[in-house]
Amino acid sequence: MKKFYTVILLVHLQFSVNTLLSQTFSVTTIKGAVQQPTFAAGSIVHVLANPTPTNNTLVFNKWIGNTVALKDTFSMHTTFTITGNQTLTATYKPATPWTAVNHTFATVTNTNVAESNTYRYFPPNYKALIIFYHGAGGTASGWLDGSKVETNLFCRSAAEQGFALFAPESIDRTTKKWASTAYATNSDVANVHEMLDSLKLMGILSPTTPIYGVSMSEGGGILSQIAYYDNYKAEAIYCNDGLGQAINTSTIPTIFPYQRWDTLGTQGNIKIQYVTASYDTLIANGVAAEFPINYPSPIFKTRFWRIQGVDSLTSLTYYNWFKTNNLLNSNDFLIKDPRDTPAGSAWQSPFASAFGTSKVPDADDQLYTCFTEHKFTNDFTYKTLRFFSRFLPANSVSIKENNFANDILMYPNPANDFITIQSIQTISSIKILDVLGNEVLESISLKSIDIKNLATGIYFIQLQSGNNFITKKIIKN
Repeated sequence: MKKFYTVILLVHLQFSVNTLLSQTFSVTTIKGAVQQPTFAAGSIVHVLANPTPTNNTLVFNKWIGNTVALKDTFSMHTTFTITGNQTLTATYKPATPWTAVNHTFATVTNTNVAESNTYRYFPPNYKALIIFYHGAGGTASGWLDGSKVETNLFCRSAAEQGFALFAPESIDRTTKKWASTAYATNSDVANVHEMLDSLKLMGILSPTTPIYGVSMSEGGGILSQIAYYDNYKAEAIYCNDGLGQAINTSTIPTIFPYQRWDTLGTQGNIKIQYVTASYDTLIANGVAAEFPINYPSPIFKTRFWRIQGVDSLTSLTYYNWFKTNNLLNSNDFLIKDPRDTPAGSAWQSPFASAFGTSKVPDADDQLYTCFTEHKFTNDFTYKTLRFFSRFLPANSVSIKENNFANDILMYPNPANDFITIQSIQTISSIKILDVLGNEVLESISLKSIDIKNLATGIYFIQLQSGNNFITKKIIKN
């Protein structure tokens, strides 16, 4: 029997033009909430689930309750526009605890011996492999050793869904940047290839395993190249527009998760225009692409609780410190960009004096995430993994999912007006997506799904049974 767990739910009001409306509504919190706040109709409300246990025996599942208005039911942090009284509960699902394997490869590239540090985790019956490409100054450990809060949350969710995980490093350990040369002569590309070949010889990686890529910042350059030439199933380029030459000819489905106020690099304040241009190029070329944008969120009293070694009371202490030092506005949003020097980062020295120098980096990560500056964030986890699932080959599902896939009977396909789905398992969700990943229809009926109002073309029907998801292509005549 599936277990659901309740969690403290904190909400925060971001005022909008509708806050002067006279009617107000309440958001009911579950177990341990400190208040029952009320909000004006039309207000945007942020909700944040408690962190998962530090022993990694649970991962976030979804919100339940009055979820129709939620922007993302499957994200730990999400928003909704309030139109009535709300009751929301965060739920979790069991996960198998795991620890990544740290392994150093001695590889030969262009006659040079490279000592390549890597981290990996291959769950039983994995269905696909995600390769991570760090940003400038990054490391393999930052993805998989559990020390970074936001990447750890992503990796735990990905592993629970059956993805194997592999994080290599750039050969250059001085600037810690990936080589920028063309694919055919790129030493880092050759190094990654050699490490993957070694994993195959070791019997860890199957030669037929579908491969996906996730990159942060400068890692988007090498990922967009290697994904195209090595025919990855899909890629997620965080906070970067990819390499122009690769994007212009790419046929690889790409999602560009973007932090709205990311200004790092020479592109500065117009960086979003470059990412938009890459997205538009793929769409114009008929390549599946998504461009989700994350907007600022308040600093919750529980925001720092997700940091390893920080409990709920310490998180509240951190919050009170930022509030007392006038770093948050009346709605608990950061007043200044934490990247700005010295204004935005002036908090670090007094914070270190109050709580210790070792606490600054993790707290800084959370400020960047909430301001939507240049940081990897868990807010895009479900969107990214959902995007990846659309391009899983039918024969790559894990054993437990394969049973679900074999139990599905769907007809007719192609169809004109209705599609019928039969399964001996309980199907809890049916969604139809267009080729761009936009949800165009949601149905609760298995016997007769009405599609006659859909335009002629190709669609994907996503079915959920318990923790398992299956995506199938359908054609509307």
